[in-house]
Amino acid sequence: MATLHGAMAATKARPPWGLWGQDCSWISDSGDRRLLLNNKFRGTNLVTYAPMTDWKENLITDASGIASMLRDTRTIAVLGIKPETHADQAAHYVPLHMAEAGYEIVDLPTPGFTRAMELWFAMQMPEIRVFLWPAIEQFGDLGIRRAMRLMLDAHPAEDGVPYMKALAERARVVREWQLFFDRVPLVLAPVCTQPVYRRGFDVESVERTAEVWRECTTLTAIPVLGVPALAVPTGVVDGLPVGVTVMAARFREDGCLPAGEAIEARAGLAARMPVDIAW
Repeated sequence: MATLHGAMAATKARPPWGLWGQDCSWISDSGDRRLLLNNKFRGTNLVTYAPMTDWKENLITDASGIASMLRDTRTIAVLGIKPETHADQAAHYVPLHMAEAGYEIVDLPTPGFTRAMELWFAMQMPEIRVFLWPAIEQFGDLGIRRAMRLMLDAHPAEDGVPYMKALAERARVVREWQLFFDRVPLVLAPVCTQPVYRRGFDVESVERTAEVWRECTTLTAIPVLGVPALAVPTGVVDGLPVGVTVMAARFREDGCLPAGEAIEARAGLAARMPVDIAW
């Protein structure tokens, strides 16, 4: 880094968002301030960021600026399959609620959750196996020990290579979603692809455990992406609560919260809370 810093100091005439040096080609992406450094000797690519000239220029401190920012988060895409046979489900009527509240519903494919979910298991299972499982074995009751044992059996131990590859690939998956959020600031997704589970669902078998976690893709994918998400109740179906998830780009909770408020206002749940769950 000393060589690169020296190159920066020696070439102040260059544009502010760039980094260059004897061994590196200079490429600037002014849209998201990403810089690609191509190391000609090692043949590797590095991504870094140049320092901002004055970070205070990006602060929004007045009411009009905040209002303008909120107006920019009025477009929402819907993730997931919406079969007509389930027209009474949240995936159908919540987008209508959003449209009534002034949101624009766009039909654009998202990057999806599947790979992010797979990366969650590739990154988390080795750590769970080493750090969490011993404590569960020692202090957990029979139910949690069996549930976690089934989870571990559904994802056999591997060497450290898949773990390291998953950590590296996560950056690509996160970038794909961030680029999508540059186009569409909000995404409506299921909380889970199945209704509320009956008691004992997580201690049945290895096969059932693997199936359950595939059904809960949203719950594993969003932590991998590192974006804000809000689970919002939308109603009760067959005595069981249902809801949706509102997602936004990193650090844009300001988009999730008004959207969640709009959904709750139209779901009419306030008079029926708390919900008496029919197990």
